[in-house]
Amino acid sequence: MKKNYFSCVQGIIKEGKLYAIAIDCNAIFSVDFQRRKAEAIRWMDEYDFLSSGEYWTVCQVGGNLVLIPSGSDNVILYDFEKDSLMYTRVMQPTIKTKKKYLAEKKFGIGFSDTNNIYLLGLSYPAILKINAVNCKTSYLDTWIREVQDFIPENDTSPYFAYGYLRDGENVYIPGRASGTLFGLDLLTDRVTVYEKHNDIKMIHGIVRVGEKIWVMASLDNRESLFLWSPKNGFMDEIVIQKNQSKHICWWNPLESGGFIYLCQMNGNAVYRVNMQKKIVEPCEKIMNAIGETSITYGTESASVILIGQEKEKIIFHTRWNRKWLIYDTQDQSIESFRIEISDKEYEYRYWNGLKKKPYITDETLQLKEFLKIVKDGGIS
Repeated sequence: MKKNYFSCVQGIIKEGKLYAIAIDCNAIFSVDFQRRKAEAIRWMDEYDFLSSGEYWTVCQVGGNLVLIPSGSDNVILYDFEKDSLMYTRVMQPTIKTKKKYLAEKKFGIGFSDTNNIYLLGLSYPAILKINAVNCKTSYLDTWIREVQDFIPENDTSPYFAYGYLRDGENVYIPGRASGTLFGLDLLTDRVTVYEKHNDIKMIHGIVRVGEKIWVMASLDNRESLFLWSPKNGFMDEIVIQKNQSKHICWWNPLESGGFIYLCQMNGNAVYRVNMQKKIVEPCEKIMNAIGETSITYGTESASVILIGQEKEKIIFHTRWNRKWLIYDTQDQSIESFRIEISDKEYEYRYWNGLKKKPYITDETLQLKEFLKIVKDGGIS
């Protein structure tokens, strides 16, 4: 029997387990890193075959897991304790600017504050606020006219970076496509647009080390970390690498033990920055574990996926071969493994969908399984 291995683009890590939406299907999975197993805890559709693309990312508010729609028109709140779903339909915002946006792409990431959920537009500059109690929705978009001239025409990259920074009642949000930083006041919902750095072409993320805030950004000829504050703007710079001929994207930086870790989305470079000494060094063990990867674009641009961290361990995986990596930042050891999908419903939908395909390749089905389907009358 063919083994199926789990992959996702983001999730919530709690006590050695990951809760995430699988890339292959619209289902919430619980991933046990110790057992190396993934099991579906709730399916989001009623098909008898695998369907995907409605949801990619999640966040949490109270005891609910929030499913953030990338293709669906509904935000879903999943109550772990009651095993129940609550749907909130969202409409696309009417953005009155001279720019055009890809309206079919909806939201990238989100975060919560008490009873409110904030979702960041994936291909358009808007922030959606949802009250988790009464499900009322509203768009925070009065600031858009201030940045419309910074947004590339018909840009297809995510508008916001895959990260944010909570600082008391303020949330600092990197505007990836516009190269600007925003501040959201959670008490008033006021959005502040901070002064732009003229040389920055794209912002990838934001992280705090001690009392200082650092921003990862791309310029014409280099990739750098910038010291930043709401009051003083961009200040000190640490050059990470000189730009290559290929377009490089980065995940949101991670901090652990006074070091910043930087991981490419569409390449295999991972750097560790000693923030006390301002020393940049490649993480050779991680890069060797990742191996060679091709640079791709569009929906496949995230070939190396940084999931997050739990305590001193950083968790990510390589999308093309579904290999998971856990890196211990203290002793710099690394584990490499695959996570098998152990779920009868998944297997049923997988095989049922395979039977409906007009052709089958040796990559998706071995000869023994193919002959069994023919014998059972599954192919006409």
